[in-house]
Amino acid sequence: MRFFGILVAVFLLFGCSDSKKEVNLQNGECDLNLQNCVVKFGEKSVEISLEPKPLRSMVPLSLRINGLDDEYKNLKAHIYGLNMDMGTIKADLIKKGGVYIGNIVVSSCVTTMKYRLELFESDKSLGISVDFVLEN
Repeated sequence: MRFFGILVAVFLLFGCSDSKKEVNLQNGECDLNLQNCVVKFGEKSVEISLEPKPLRSMVPLSLRINGLDDEYKNLKAHIYGLNMDMGTIKADLIKKGGVYIGNIVVSSCVTTMKYRLELFESDKSLGISVDFVLEN
């Protein structure tokens, strides 16, 4: 049992580490920790929100996508790390009253993480994404 605890500690210290330490958002980029973000999609403006704010790892988050007028049968959100590989978190989105909604839990690591949330129809990217920073 003690070996398992040591193994978990080693993974957290070294398994999550990466040489890319820059995780600041680009100038002009929306911060999902502070507000909902609006992304241009052709002629449309798509609003992306995650709640509750500020965002925290290992806490259930409610994802809402507003402004997609088209009917998507298999809309998904993919969330993946930009400054290190934490795998891809996938969430199915369901349309309710003109808004696509879903729930996610974002992975935790000992370092500050920069993630990208990207929308897909089945396995094809829609070209809609927003980056966000997750503090631990």
